Amino acid sequence: MSITLFANKNTYPIIMKWGTNTELEWYHPLTADQHKKFSQVRVGDIMMFLNNMVPYEVIVDEMVSDAAYAELQSRFGPFQMNDYDITHVIRVRRI
Repeated sequence: MSITLFANKNTYPIIMKWGTNTELEWYHPLTADQHKKFSQVRVGDIMMFLNNMVPYEVIVDEMVSDAAYAELQSRFGPFQMNDYDITHVIRVRRI
């Protein structure tokens, strides 16, 4: 699969502070455009995650629905990523 998740030294700490995220499994934020690119992704798919350009394989645990994301936002608040308008999340875990 050619779709890759990304984080860098600025975004990774924000991702890790959201909700119950850990370095082993987390909700990864997506913009609306990124979410469209993920339309063919399914639970169980394996993809690459580049964290500060270091590659890891992750497996998709959940394609979070709009309603489920709204519930997560009500519990944890929105992702506070200044340069990105986060509209969706995907649940992944490291292999």
